[in-house]
Amino acid sequence: MAGRCELCDGKIVNGRCVDCGMDYTRRKNRYHLNENCDDYDRNARKINDTYEDTLRGKNEPQKDKKKKEKTILNGKASAKPNTQRKDEWAFERAFSEKKANAQKAQDKSTGKKSSAKGGKLATVVMVISVISVLAGFIGELLEDSSDSTEYVYSEDVNIAPEYDEDLPEMPETDYTVGFELLSYGSYIAGVDIPAGTYTFTNMEEDTSAAVMIDQPEYGLYGDYYLDEKESVEGIRLYDGGRLRIDAGAVIYCDCTDAQNDTMHAWEGDSGAYVAVSAEEEEETEYIVGEDIAPGRYTVRYEGEGTSVLSIRTQTGTFDEYFSLSCAKYSPESTQYMGLVLKEGDIVYIQKYGSDEAMAEFMPLTKPLDGYYQN
Repeated sequence: MAGRCELCDGKIVNGRCVDCGMDYTRRKNRYHLNENCDDYDRNARKINDTYEDTLRGKNEPQKDKKKKEKTILNGKASAKPNTQRKDEWAFERAFSEKKANAQKAQDKSTGKKSSAKGGKLATVVMVISVISVLAGFIGELLEDSSDSTEYVYSEDVNIAPEYDEDLPEMPETDYTVGFELLSYGSYIAGVDIPAGTYTFTNMEEDTSAAVMIDQPEYGLYGDYYLDEKESVEGIRLYDGGRLRIDAGAVIYCDCTDAQNDTMHAWEGDSGAYVAVSAEEEEETEYIVGEDIAPGRYTVRYEGEGTSVLSIRTQTGTFDEYFSLSCAKYSPESTQYMGLVLKEGDIVYIQKYGSDEAMAEFMPLTKPLDGYYQN
């Protein structure tokens, strides 16, 4: 019965029964039994224009009412369409209609009826257009990501030693020497290489390298991260200063005012051979003077598995880090040369991996590979 409630035969006003509140808007989530229409949110009554007749009952025509320009749902305006998307679909529709009209004209001229091929063609064109739009969007994202700067080392991460007026001047000499350092380890100025003023250059073409300076006697510390073929200059290495380089790095050293005449052999403790193990779960601690004799060592990896030994030595407030691996998997990091251990230092070793591995401490009896002159 048009305009009357099917539940209680009450009158339907604005799509709801005035007696029982039955909802006739064809939206199930609007139904509230026995709800008075006066309590109903007036904004929520403004449903789609296509339901205007149904909302008021077919026998109750709408009076003095203009069509709404926007659909209102739950009292909120529907979201604005994406302008770019709207233009794209408009183009696709116009293009599809143009193709369909052309197809009709062709069928008419040939006396054939329009077939379903035109609709299929329009669908294919629409899919291709959507794919092209998505491809363009993805291309823009990739272009934006390619513009992002790749991380490289810079002066911001370098720590340079500060040479104040209290430091001694490097004595002037007529010696200028250049040489490459290849071995993973710690070189001592005056023993392995001459004291002097250095320029360090990373000779690698595709790998960054780190160079560390340690001169506790003068309170000088420095870390330099060099990109491919990058250099750092003006670094003073006094007698006894240490220069540490990475595994696998090739560092070219250009030394001015080289103190060749003051080169000497290692004057500290010679040390004694010892092999120690490490736990996988946590660092194992060894005390120099109790577990390991003071001296200068080449520390070697002993084992054939994939485990890695992480070694940290603590000398006062200074820590030195390095890691060792099996020669089969990492030949450049199978040993660390030139480690100096003094009475009271602590060596921490931790194993990463389940394969058995040992750290052998071999006393170093001669200078490291590099420049040396008696």
